[in-house]
Amino acid sequence: MNIALNVEFTILVIDDNEVNLELFKQFLTNAGYKDLHFYTDGRQALDQLSAIAPDLIILDLHMPHMDGLEFLERLGESVASDDHIPVMVVTADATSEAKTRALTKGANDYLIKPLESREVTLRVANLLETRRLQLGIREQKRSLERTVLERTNSMEIARSEVLARLAYVAEYRDDDTGNHTQRIGNISAAIAKKAGLSDSMIEIVRKAAPLHDLGKVCVPDRILLKAGKLTDEEFEENKKHTTVGAEILEGGEYRLLQVARDICLSHHEHYDGTGYPQGLSGADIALEARICSIADVFDTMTHDRPYRKALSIEEAIDEIRKQSGKHFDPELVDIFLELIENGEISTYSKAVR
Repeated sequence: MNIALNVEFTILVIDDNEVNLELFKQFLTNAGYKDLHFYTDGRQALDQLSAIAPDLIILDLHMPHMDGLEFLERLGESVASDDHIPVMVVTADATSEAKTRALTKGANDYLIKPLESREVTLRVANLLETRRLQLGIREQKRSLERTVLERTNSMEIARSEVLARLAYVAEYRDDDTGNHTQRIGNISAAIAKKAGLSDSMIEIVRKAAPLHDLGKVCVPDRILLKAGKLTDEEFEENKKHTTVGAEILEGGEYRLLQVARDICLSHHEHYDGTGYPQGLSGADIALEARICSIADVFDTMTHDRPYRKALSIEEAIDEIRKQSGKHFDPELVDIFLELIENGEISTYSKAVR
């Protein structure tokens, strides 16, 4: 018997007979096991189970207060679903009925008293080898899960960074700082949170909203950077950025891309149906697009653009209030105004998390 190997295992012995406990102590100590715990009452053993963390339980079947069968039932309720502590039942009951019931309840081995040292230690060694293999498999599984999670997180970070860079490209020609896209994401996320969206959806909105003008890559500089008012023809050309952005993101299986696609397509729709490109109204407009619409207009109005100077914060807020029920969803306008009033969206258009 490898005594050094036996030191690492923890064994719990439960038997209402002190003589039997002393016998087990002798057998196991001679075999090199050091971490041994002995109880005459199964209830006390269960109370200390998590503290002991046994690798093997040696269990008497017929005991007062709590017999071995009840202990086996309670044991299954006390350990993690991915853990299985091997149990060796040791009893004087040699009936097939008792053995069947014990094995059915989860026992791994069934040893009939009187006990013989060699047999006990061999069976203990076999069960602990099973335990060692089980723990190894569990650790491999957990290590694999950690690796998958780490790689998934890395992919998520990379994917988010790519989308952020893509949003930056869309805004580069008329906002080379990229701050507009960041502000749109933060303001939209603040509105989404106040509107009661789930935490995961709030983060999707935060990352998807900056892509709202992705389709600008198709708009010529003569239109995008024009200092004056657009002609009707130029405006029609500019409107195409909604459908182009949606087409770029069309077919994405990733939820973030699906939301970004809806925002690209519909953030210029108006609540009263007078927007573009589809003339949608009310709840027919994707909620995320309705949210982004307010964030986009507010930030655009409060910052210099090629075609006009920035409005004051008060003027921008007043304009959004006037457009409630027309351009914007009135419930979302109320949420936006409350966020402004509470300082959760600063006057610099940077959402406070």
